[in-house]
Amino acid sequence: MTLLIPIISEEEQMGKTTESIRIGKLCQDEENNIFLTHAIKDIKNDLIKKATGQLKNIVDRKNINSLCTSYTKGNPINYNFVDLQNATVLKELPKLTRWQTRPNNLFSDEGDNMGLGEHAKDYKGNLVQKDHCLWNLYQSGLINKMYLISATWWDWLWLDIPFEKAIVINKYEGFKGFEDTVFIERDREYFEAVRRAINDGKPVPDQFLADLQSFPSALVDINTSVNAHDALTKLYPEIMGQLNYQKQQLDKQIIVGGNKLSRALSLVQNCSFFFRRSYGNRAELNQHLGRANGQLTPILIAEPEVIRYRKEDYDFKKRAIEEKVFDKSIDDRIAWAESQNIYNPFNFPSPKAKKNRKITGSRSNITSEKGVTEDLVETRVEIWGGDDSKKYWTDPSTFKGHEPGKLIKKALKEQHDHIDIDGLSYKTMMSEQEFTKFRNDSKREAEVRAGRIPSREGWFYVHILTEEHYDGCSIYNEQGNIVVYSTNPSTIGRIMKK
Repeated sequence: MTLLIPIISEEEQMGKTTESIRIGKLCQDEENNIFLTHAIKDIKNDLIKKATGQLKNIVDRKNINSLCTSYTKGNPINYNFVDLQNATVLKELPKLTRWQTRPNNLFSDEGDNMGLGEHAKDYKGNLVQKDHCLWNLYQSGLINKMYLISATWWDWLWLDIPFEKAIVINKYEGFKGFEDTVFIERDREYFEAVRRAINDGKPVPDQFLADLQSFPSALVDINTSVNAHDALTKLYPEIMGQLNYQKQQLDKQIIVGGNKLSRALSLVQNCSFFFRRSYGNRAELNQHLGRANGQLTPILIAEPEVIRYRKEDYDFKKRAIEEKVFDKSIDDRIAWAESQNIYNPFNFPSPKAKKNRKITGSRSNITSEKGVTEDLVETRVEIWGGDDSKKYWTDPSTFKGHEPGKLIKKALKEQHDHIDIDGLSYKTMMSEQEFTKFRNDSKREAEVRAGRIPSREGWFYVHILTEEHYDGCSIYNEQGNIVVYSTNPSTIGRIMKK
């Protein structure tokens, strides 16, 4: 049976690579090691550079066939395999490991980016090839120990698979991270104005220029578009460089980039300008923000909501480490994760770990900075479905098709005749988990959502967007009280009143 061992840290840039090399060095005389890096060649090369002189016989995918041939001829060779964590490599590894007479250890860098379990799916519900390759390798018995390495590891707390005691990476001497960070708030318009200027080919706003001049050692991560990166670097070609899949200029004081300014890269810049129009993946968000950690005081220039996420996620990880959550049983670990007070819990954790989530009751408060209830552009009413509707509680499988929708519309007209939802897109909610949530994505698949109230037999709720939804997503508990109002951009809804 493969043992799963988390290698975790409170923060990014604390030396995960160094720690994995240290563990691999200790066991390389008795076991083979497989190091899988985040799927960028620069990161693979960085690991090889750090491992040279520490690890013996470093090989990669081009050596697999020759190693297999050697084993079939009775000449087993011990090795430290280093390559990219992608589907191509993962498909090849069983070919190599099945010949081994020595135990194999696997080190999965940025392991939270991979989903473990048959349920590992992307946000669209599709199976992820590399994730399932890793899962199959875990189940195969070909791996002795699988080390999962990450600074954004909270997804693992929701997985219904056993973990060994976590290895916690300590801060190295001189490390500066979250507790040293200088947080500078800039509102959304500050960043939107920069984006508009770049798109229109106009000079960027004076405030942004002043900030760049004040913090010249910076990462500018406010747009995922390569064209936008190119346009911005043309403003200051002497000091600005790009980091993306077309250009790589890491010798500049100011680095402009997007998605590539995320995982595994170590940079000397200590100031991060960060902005996204929506913040769905909390792990990726923190990976971006963590690039500023290191030996200099980190400076984060971002929206208040980003700073709130950063602080909350750090506190969550710190509590989990202090309370040794990975030492708990599977059920107790998941229960602990679910018990934590999380702002906007539906984007925490990521979709790959949501199978085990049991979001119940009130686990958040309305933010005082943004999103007070007076700003809600939606309405919610409750209706009595009558005795005939009680079958939807005794047998939830009957809550499907058009029948419940027709019942709800009829009861709505009878009990709240000032509301007319004719012509609006409509969806009935079938599960208790769906019941609490009124869409937390930017598409808003329906303008009206209705469903049963699980704790009150025969009662339904009807939740209606009333106008263009610029600034929020709400979540209600079973009592009909709002428990979350978080920012989430534009979605359309309306209501016609008689």
